[in-house]
Amino acid sequence: NSKQTVLTSLTGNQVDITTQEETKLRGATIAAVDADGKDNSNLNLKTDTLIASSLNNRNISNSKSLGINLGGSVKENTASNVSLDFSSDKTNSKTKTLATLGNGNIQIGNQEDSETRMLNRDAENNEVDIYNISSHKGLKGELDTNLLTESGRNKIAEDLLKSNMILDTIKQIATNETVGIEEFFSNTEKEHTTYEAIKEKISQDPALAEALNSPDLTPEQKEQMMDDITDAVMVKLGYEKHDNKLIATDGKGRDNKDIKGYHSLQTQDSYINEKNIDNGNEGLVQVAGTEAQRSIDRQEGSKFEQNQEYRDDRSKFSQNVGDNITSYTNFSLDITGQGSMTNSNNYNNGRATTTPSVFNTIDRNNAEFAGLDKEAGDNWWFQGAAIGGGLTFASQIVPELAKQYYQEDKNLLEIDYGKVYDKIDFIDIATMAGIGFITPNELSAGSSVKNIINSASKYKKFTKLEKKTNKNINKKERFANKANENKNSIGKEIIIQSAVLGLKETLKEMDDEDIKGNK
Repeated sequence: NSKQTVLTSLTGNQVDITTQEETKLRGATIAAVDADGKDNSNLNLKTDTLIASSLNNRNISNSKSLGINLGGSVKENTASNVSLDFSSDKTNSKTKTLATLGNGNIQIGNQEDSETRMLNRDAENNEVDIYNISSHKGLKGELDTNLLTESGRNKIAEDLLKSNMILDTIKQIATNETVGIEEFFSNTEKEHTTYEAIKEKISQDPALAEALNSPDLTPEQKEQMMDDITDAVMVKLGYEKHDNKLIATDGKGRDNKDIKGYHSLQTQDSYINEKNIDNGNEGLVQVAGTEAQRSIDRQEGSKFEQNQEYRDDRSKFSQNVGDNITSYTNFSLDITGQGSMTNSNNYNNGRATTTPSVFNTIDRNNAEFAGLDKEAGDNWWFQGAAIGGGLTFASQIVPELAKQYYQEDKNLLEIDYGKVYDKIDFIDIATMAGIGFITPNELSAGSSVKNIINSASKYKKFTKLEKKTNKNINKKERFANKANENKNSIGKEIIIQSAVLGLKETLKEMDDEDIKGNK
């Protein structure tokens, strides 16, 4: 995206100019030059007033590239290495083309009303740099999939699974603010280690494989099944184990949300709410895997207690880890010939809950869960990903919407939504403060609900929002003033063009002798 000045120059070996009233130079050059273009000082300019101003030139560019290469042997069905080349380059530069007047005899009658502060007298150098900012981000690397393995796998399915781990890490880096590009290799290695831990545990523990296949487990057996999976992963990754405690409750988690899983800072255990899980052992392992990542975040410290926006993004990351653990468990069952996880649950159907009962374990866990401080922990709550994704999408599209609404005077039905997507990276993100002026009520309501829930701790943010809103109103007024100025300029231009057309018509009516006589 660039804007460049097409230079206007009035030059010659001898230049004589007399202007009765005003001489205006805007990013143009007047000078007397020799055959080599050098200033020869043969300029004579006489004018009442001289007005000098510059023109801006700007260039903005943004490019990204991502290359992934998988090398191996088709004949042997193996993948030997995966290489990655990622780059992101941005450039933003601005220059000014100056009003330039060469050397010579310059006579300005009315100095007081003249504007010469921006006048340049060097005819050979009429452009100055204002700024030139460039940024580059890049990552190059190569992973030998054989180095990542412990036993040198030779099955193409397993090689492809590990290649997909790399793609999953790239997806996380590209879409999740809590994962940095510097974590590429460590996250890929973590996924590999997680898979290896699950496969090793399942291959060495037929009882676990049988439990994963069964829809008829007791609560105690379900807890043991989840512990077996998460313990294997946590130990292999170098973290402390925690207990998975099965609950069945309508109780709420952090921020008073309905939950599937909750990890507590108080007990350092995970609570898996079977009442909200309807896909059997697959669902239990997925939620337990999600809460295992929260346990890792707790043990690392810095990634657990953060602001709401960070926690929402980290929640998506944790759920992705849970999805991976579920996938690796099913894959390990399949590759070792031990079936697959059931997605149904028959045990609870028609079971009594009176004492003595197999549900005593759940009752005890429910009571423990009810006594916890729910703000001292984190939970996977319903619709969190959907709302978070919707708000993220809104924050992405609002800047371009604002640009088209304010600067191009388009209503919501006239906006070019393809342009909204294509040019989002070029718009000043601060324009998002204008969301209340331009978006449908549904979007504004979605954003407001999130703020209202946290209003007790977010009062200061509302104060800042009020200030931003006032600034935005001022922006709108400035846009309106600019529009009026443009209208005035157009009006002046119409008058000038009308005068020129009138003069042309007059000349057409004159015969040749009259023209010569009034030469």
